[in-house]
Amino acid sequence: MAPAELRELKAQLQELLEKGFIRPSVSPWGAPVLFVKKKDVTLRLCIDYRQLNRITIKNRYPLPRIDDLFDQLKGAKVFSKIDLRSGYHQLRVRAEDIPKIAFRTRYGHYEFLVMPFGLTNAPVVFMDLMNRVFKPYLDQFMEKELYAKLSKCEFWLDEVTFLGHVVSIEGVKVDPSKIQAVVDWRPPKSPTEVRSFLGLAGYYRRFVKDFSIIASPLTKLLQKEVKFIWDDKCQESFETLKSLLTQAPILTLPIEGKEYVVYSDVSHNGLRCVLMQEGKVISYASRKLKPHELNYPTHDLELAAVVFALKIWRHYLYGEKCHIFTDHKSLKYLGTQKELNLRQRRWLELIKDYDCTIDYHPENLPGLPPEREIEFPIELIPGSTPISITPYRMAPAELRELKAQLQELLEKGFIRPSVSPWGAPVLFVKKKDVTLRLCIDYRQLNRITIKNRYPLPRIDDLFDQLKGAKVFSKIDLRSGYHQLRVRAEDIPKIAFRTRYGHYEFLVMPFGLTNAPVVFMDLMNRVFKPYLDQFMEKELYAKLSKCEFWLDEVTFLGHVVSIEGVKVDPSKIQAVVDWRPPKSPTEVRSFLGLAGYYRRFVKDFSIIASPLTKLLQKEVKFIWDDKCQESFETLKSLLTQAPILTLPIEGKEYVVYSDVSHNGLRCVLMQEGKVISYASRKLKPHELNYPTHDLELAAVVFALKIWRHYLYGEKCHIFTDHKSLKYLGTQKELNLRQRRWLELIKDYDCTIDYHPENLLGLPPEREIEFPIELIPGSTPISITPYRMAPAELRELKAQLQELLEKGFIRPSVSPWGAPVLFVKKKDVTLRLCIDYRQLNRITIKNRYPLPRIDDLFDQLKGAKVFSKIDLRSGYHQLRVRAEDIPKIAFRTRYGHYEFLVMPFGLTNAPVVFMDLMNRVFKPYLDQFMEKELYAKLSKCEFWLDEVTFLGHVVSIEGVKVDPSKIQAVVDWRPPKSPTEVRSFLGLAGYYRRFVKDFSIIASPLTKLLQKEVKFIWDDKCQESFETLKSLLTQAPILTLPIEGKEYVVYSDVSHNGLRCVLMQEGKVISYASRKLKPHELNYPTHDLELAAVVFALKIWRHYLYGEKCHIFTDHKSLKYLGTQKELNLRQRRWLELIKDYDCTIDYHPGFGEGFEELGASKGFVFKELDLGLLDSLPLACFKI
Repeated sequence: MAPAELRELKAQLQELLEKGFIRPSVSPWGAPVLFVKKKDVTLRLCIDYRQLNRITIKNRYPLPRIDDLFDQLKGAKVFSKIDLRSGYHQLRVRAEDIPKIAFRTRYGHYEFLVMPFGLTNAPVVFMDLMNRVFKPYLDQFMEKELYAKLSKCEFWLDEVTFLGHVVSIEGVKVDPSKIQAVVDWRPPKSPTEVRSFLGLAGYYRRFVKDFSIIASPLTKLLQKEVKFIWDDKCQESFETLKSLLTQAPILTLPIEGKEYVVYSDVSHNGLRCVLMQEGKVISYASRKLKPHELNYPTHDLELAAVVFALKIWRHYLYGEKCHIFTDHKSLKYLGTQKELNLRQRRWLELIKDYDCTIDYHPENLPGLPPEREIEFPIELIPGSTPISITPYRMAPAELRELKAQLQELLEKGFIRPSVSPWGAPVLFVKKKDVTLRLCIDYRQLNRITIKNRYPLPRIDDLFDQLKGAKVFSKIDLRSGYHQLRVRAEDIPKIAFRTRYGHYEFLVMPFGLTNAPVVFMDLMNRVFKPYLDQFMEKELYAKLSKCEFWLDEVTFLGHVVSIEGVKVDPSKIQAVVDWRPPKSPTEVRSFLGLAGYYRRFVKDFSIIASPLTKLLQKEVKFIWDDKCQESFETLKSLLTQAPILTLPIEGKEYVVYSDVSHNGLRCVLMQEGKVISYASRKLKPHELNYPTHDLELAAVVFALKIWRHYLYGEKCHIFTDHKSLKYLGTQKELNLRQRRWLELIKDYDCTIDYHPENLLGLPPEREIEFPIELIPGSTPISITPYRMAPAELRELKAQLQELLEKGFIRPSVSPWGAPVLFVKKKDVTLRLCIDYRQLNRITIKNRYPLPRIDDLFDQLKGAKVFSKIDLRSGYHQLRVRAEDIPKIAFRTRYGHYEFLVMPFGLTNAPVVFMDLMNRVFKPYLDQFMEKELYAKLSKCEFWLDEVTFLGHVVSIEGVKVDPSKIQAVVDWRPPKSPTEVRSFLGLAGYYRRFVKDFSIIASPLTKLLQKEVKFIWDDKCQESFETLKSLLTQAPILTLPIEGKEYVVYSDVSHNGLRCVLMQEGKVISYASRKLKPHELNYPTHDLELAAVVFALKIWRHYLYGEKCHIFTDHKSLKYLGTQKELNLRQRRWLELIKDYDCTIDYHPGFGEGFEELGASKGFVFKELDLGLLDSLPLACFKI
């Protein structure tokens, strides 16, 4: 062992001896020890009992199946989780077996008296005890003296994480933190590594359709006498499994008494089936065909799939009603068939044990579809001649697949041999499930086909119709296009050539230019009356891809729910992973995909303008910094795209329109929620329009683009050009204005003034911004910073704008600060004045800024949130007249001074907060009286959750804002104390979410001490990575409820003090700190008392005057008030504790001494696997 491990070994052995869990041994047995790192970077002592386990008789007591555990939770809405403290150590080992579990170390030979980790039968023996204890009541915890670890228990949760799964009222899904291990797995280099990967991935096989079939190239590598060769098929299988697990669906939990539906199927790859209830998937199952089954006839294979489903889901289906769908028609009449072979008779007997009905549902279409009122026509441009192209070359594997698929299409009657003069080539495209889709390259035919102008529905219109829906269903037609015939005279035109012959389609194939609109025409005709026409028109749905009664539905790259519409994260990933384009074609592809979600991105057209310029004719392709910036900004904004609400018919719409030198932009809202964003660049001729006309153009743009929402509905339009409010009364209008006015009159809309920017000086208020200097200070004047040409142009424009508004004026002051630019999120430049020298000599204003914790605490119980953003807040406050010269600034274009409060001054936040407190104290209505303007486009009302100061607040509580945490995740290892300080500053902002923050961060904080040399070692790296990891998994913290009792759990270790504040079993906050040097000499009693005092001090604002229950793992603290002999420090702390209405109780930190466990449990450890999870002693309860 390393020196550090030896020190840790010595400490842990001492601790185990003191607890009475181990004793010195003279046993002839002796296993070695090793250390394994835990999540919190501490070391877990492990005994390597592998040799002992090999000769131990295995206990066959059944461990519960995880499926059974989850099934019992159906219908539960609230969950609790109890974690027994050092569970195994709460069970004695049978006396005669103690010598067998002895272990050897450098510091001696010891043996356990309690059950250690790593023994082969430990989980089942512990499970036996759990079953005996839990059978009657949970109260037996007390009777059996089983201690729970309160800090790891959770009560009254909406969802609970348990054994790698997340369980909620919706169902069961995979735990994302566990799946990350699969995602990060590197390609295996040996059968052992393949086995490890399949072991972890296979744990979630019920979530993956066709798991066994997809994994077959990997499972082949595990067969004996098969050489390990990692080929393309293995890599493909490996990547597909990783991809499918990250997109794993939520599986529903079964409801007893409800009918089950099974959909079974067979292919040349294997058997597969889906178990459903009420249209929701409960589980997927699949297996490869065994070698002898490859010779079975199709009938027997289809029957084998049914039997496979009944056997694997027997625990669900036996004794319950079940409807089985198969795509083999003869199985429907299985019971009436007279001649059956031995295998079929055996399977029929098994099927008769179940209350099941077998029905036919085709996986593939049975022959040509019936003749319908619509056939697919192909009208050619006059003068067109037949096109015939040589077949493309194919790889041997593709040729084999081509032969098989042609045979299948011929058998179905979808194609026939052709003698047509037409002939398109064929190619293959890989599908998601790694199979190959046969595609005909009809591009040449499409060029000479007359386009059908039948309108495809706009995706916005589809979503708008879903407003108010709480439950969604999705139906996927089976091989939709193949359910429509081609017009007889057009069949020769869609002929195609292959190495195996010349064929032509009789049904509509994929790839033809008018196929979508013709199919949509049919859908509209069919769906108009009723969905029942599916049966009448013989249109088959693919049950395995249909979904019913969903809380949210994924459709065409969007996720629709009762909340509204958001982008589908799996689709956005393609945008995020896009590499910088290297040609106009690649730019066009990127903008095509990103532009599909333009309604989610404010100012999309304006931000994308550097990219759209590259698509103009005669513009040379040069990828510069502006293009890269635009590219990255679009990607970033799409990953943070908001949820857009769906419009409610009859409710008033609100439009906020605006214009800048970049373009027109507007926002459509209803009830304070955004429905859509829209923007466009100014056209060249519009650059000459006067401001009035541009503002009017923005209003007209909004009315036109959202006509389908606004026409015939009440609408309130806000513009920042005051004269538009009186547009209808103006007498002199030019031709363009008159035309636009006529258009506006068609709408029931009111135009009101709402300033985008403040105009003129704000009114005089009771508060002005003062600048008090340290006595003896002299004026400071600094030379202007150098700027790039683009920055100088921007400076000139912004100075002119500030002068026009009256916010600045020319100055002759002896003071002068330099200016610089900082980029904003929307890639525009913010003008900043460098007031650092002035701030150093300014007397600080001690007006208190609110603590963020206090702000959040006031929101407890709120279900709906609103956020108001004051427009250019600081500029709404004047500077005191005599202090104006002090904030002068120098530029290349002159010397100016602010008349309103600028950014960057040391006291600006507290003066502004003082004004806010005075204004908000009585009512929010004073906004109008005080002429404080809010920025509507940045305000949000009636939200289920609100993002505020790097946190997300909802009815559930407070969590970290993922977009802010990304900065922590992307942080590179610091290379200096300054960089460490910056990292800890950002990470420390969220310290209340991280248990033991100070202790974990201690290697980093050491680097900030004076006279400590900066050395970035393994401990620092470990601390750095652990903090990043914990912040990405930060929990939701609850908000405190006034009047409810608080619970504090305090603890101390050789690292520091740590405590947890809870209420009703939910965590409000974590707190920790390192021990100070002098505290290292304190006795244990005083350290435990220090942890209690630390909790009372740090959470005084919660606990003072409230009932509080404090748990400590030091028993004597319970009797602190009755102790007679106390030192000075203890007396002082006792006086502090008496100020609180608190009760101190004992709750063991790591279990009690062996002698206190007692033999009263009536349980001994009879016969004694390294690597078994210590989470097995968990229990999950249905509330």
